[in-house]
Amino acid sequence: MFDTPADAQLSLQDHFSRPQVEIIVEALVPAIAFVPILDGDGRIGGTRIGGTPDLPLGLEWPKQIAPANADEIAARGSPDAAKEVRAHFALQLPYTFVAQIDLAEAAMLGPAAESLPSDGRLLFFYDLISGPYDSGTQAARVIWDHSPRDGLHRQAMPLALDAAAGRYREEAAAVNARYGLEPTDPGKIATPYAAPGRAMKLELTYRLPAPATLDRGSRLATLYQPFEPNPSPSVERFRSLYNDALSIFVTHAPNAQDTAYRQQLLGSPDPEQDDPRYDAVKVTDFGVQFFSREVWAAKRDEIFEKATQWQLLLQIDLRDFMQERLSEGSIYFLIRRDDLLQCRFDRVVAVYQQT
Repeated sequence: MFDTPADAQLSLQDHFSRPQVEIIVEALVPAIAFVPILDGDGRIGGTRIGGTPDLPLGLEWPKQIAPANADEIAARGSPDAAKEVRAHFALQLPYTFVAQIDLAEAAMLGPAAESLPSDGRLLFFYDLISGPYDSGTQAARVIWDHSPRDGLHRQAMPLALDAAAGRYREEAAAVNARYGLEPTDPGKIATPYAAPGRAMKLELTYRLPAPATLDRGSRLATLYQPFEPNPSPSVERFRSLYNDALSIFVTHAPNAQDTAYRQQLLGSPDPEQDDPRYDAVKVTDFGVQFFSREVWAAKRDEIFEKATQWQLLLQIDLRDFMQERLSEGSIYFLIRRDDLLQCRFDRVVAVYQQT
């Protein structure tokens, strides 16, 4: 991450030729990063990751309703996972609260946030039990609340969600004790139902785009050739240098901590697998979770074209979100650019990826 394009140019010039630096800087993507504030979970209405949301009277914490295709979703996992997902759907629990974004704070960052509403808050919720098996709109809820800040109240964990978290901790602690693992104290075990609340400050940053997300017509894509399986030696050299640069400069921003740099509002996705916008196209335009290799080859160009209509809204790295080293994967909240302009946050698609 870089503070400015000039900062990027200065940092990259020791690794690339001058023409290459020019092309890379041209391709930098502005994004909004999260920087922890060390004062608990922050002020009412402020930007926060984890914890609980601030809601006005009359706006309820959204609850998961068992979908008509619950058995189909469950069957996408292992037998044990399928059993867990079915039992989870039967409880119809509230969603896990993910993040609250102070839109007035985001608006102060200028053009990088101009696609967002400038008032109120965006509230992100996700189902961490079924979501990894169900890309689409069902596993997530994104709410734009533009009620006055002075009418907000910090919410307590819903009783049903708190009870589920308690059961999860007790069961995990018992398994850890049986096999000599840590922790055995239920109070120290992270659950998929809640994460520690942390106040955040939003900062403008510039990021190197991941190769999987490159615009096929860009000059950087011409250099990197991400879809060429047999690159020339010169392309291979550039790919190697660029991948090294991604590793070297990924935590360039001040205060970046471990995986915290991967928490991101807007900008370009940082995939753990392929561009998550492709999954958004699959589930919305084709109504499927997966393509066979043959269908993917036949539909690839169409998917690439449709993916350009989609925008990353929020990216969450679960290891940082849960503040727990064993957590894995990332959640990508995606929205069509036209829907974002119309504030149609009910159409947000969530995609889970894990390496």
